[in-house]
Amino acid sequence: MKIISLKHARAAAFAVFLAAYGFVPDAAGLAQALSFGKAKNYTVGTNPVFTVADDFDNDSAVDLAIVNNIKNEVSILFGDGAGGFSTPSVSNTYSVGRSPLGAAVGDFKEDGNLDLAVANFRDDTVSILLGNGDGTFTAAGSPITVGTGPIFIAVGDFNDPPDGFLDLAVANHGSDDVSILLGNGDGTFTEAPGSPITVGNQPVSIAAGDFDGDSKSDLAIAIFVDNSVSILLGNGDGTFTATPDCDATTVGTAPTCAVGTQPVSIVAGDFNGDDKLDLATANEATKSVSVLLGNGDGTFQAAQNFNLGKIPVSLTVADFNGDGALDLAAAHFPGKQLSVILGNGDGTFGKPKKFSTVAGQFAIATDDFNGDGEPDLAVVNGKLSVLLNKTTFPDPGASITVTAPNGADTWPVGSTQTISWNFSLLTGKVKISFSRDSGATWKTIIASTPIDTDPATDAGSATWKVTGAATTTARIRVCSVTYPGICDTSDADFTIP
Repeated sequence: MKIISLKHARAAAFAVFLAAYGFVPDAAGLAQALSFGKAKNYTVGTNPVFTVADDFDNDSAVDLAIVNNIKNEVSILFGDGAGGFSTPSVSNTYSVGRSPLGAAVGDFKEDGNLDLAVANFRDDTVSILLGNGDGTFTAAGSPITVGTGPIFIAVGDFNDPPDGFLDLAVANHGSDDVSILLGNGDGTFTEAPGSPITVGNQPVSIAAGDFDGDSKSDLAIAIFVDNSVSILLGNGDGTFTATPDCDATTVGTAPTCAVGTQPVSIVAGDFNGDDKLDLATANEATKSVSVLLGNGDGTFQAAQNFNLGKIPVSLTVADFNGDGALDLAAAHFPGKQLSVILGNGDGTFGKPKKFSTVAGQFAIATDDFNGDGEPDLAVVNGKLSVLLNKTTFPDPGASITVTAPNGADTWPVGSTQTISWNFSLLTGKVKISFSRDSGATWKTIIASTPIDTDPATDAGSATWKVTGAATTTARIRVCSVTYPGICDTSDADFTIP
């Protein structure tokens, strides 16, 4: 069962590579408590460096594929649906190219079974392992030649229309470019016109998503030496176009967004709840996470940086505490702890919470390993450590609905008005925010007020003295303080004359 909207929450780094309008950002709420059980450890192959999670044997339980760097192989651990995993054996271990680092999963053969693509760093190739639907795999002929030193792979449909088949984008660390491999729907691939695409100096990690809202897959690439992210917008035919500069810095042929020093991992998600994809990078040298909020047109706002205190080498994203806001989990090398930083639902994040493992980690992944609907964590660290989520999540039906103002209202400057809402399956308090620009930016006007002022009807209200200046694009947002991602906004703009 997937926890986030991105199809596959992937880890993304190997340790060796190692406000507008004068508004103040919303203050962070009291985030829902987070808890994970003690790590359970499994023996895997030699020097495991990466893991990806999915159901490879079609039994509705999540399995794990482990990339073992030294012996050039991928091991499969079968999940039992209760949070436990099998130990790899010769029969479920598969040879790939030399020094494999990253992997990606998708149905490349269009047969309903999941397949694997593996980046082989020292062979300059990508191996394709075709799933048989029972957890076994068959190599799809010879590995595919790409650029020099391929590290990580993103999956997307880069030429839909017309075909609808899954394609691959490969970050080539040594040749400073990205290879685009278009799927033929039978497990084979053809290099796209214009591939490889030159990006910055030493690309490492890569993420796919629709960053400009045109329903075509785009790419974001973490550039290790340039301390930046390159953005490539998909044209829908397998080719890509560089975006306008988001910070007036151009490296190679791809415009870039500045992030922390030595970014080694990148993930995408909607971190501020505006239905536009954002980006986060793990930055090795500054021991931080950089968050780039998307503008919805392929450009991004300047990075916000959040300190982790330890060197991060891999990120993954999910709502780990059930508050409705996406969070980030980071693997660290060296050290025996992973970190989770909880999102506040407005694009900001709290302080890192630490959870113990057996050794320094190389990569992290998330999925629901025990079928309880909550995202768990797996990290490779010489072994495989699995941490099951023990957080108390809100009821799935919990909600807030703003009932006033809701468009066609006129609230004069200086008047006292009533903000009202309905709610379901929530207790505690709410935070109320105000926007003058149809929800592009927000200012907290009431930091905390009881959610339930009319217990008989599950409704609440609060009064507010309207402040200037005049606008025709005002909106109100009401959010749970305990679950800051559970919010509602006025359905339409109202007027402040």
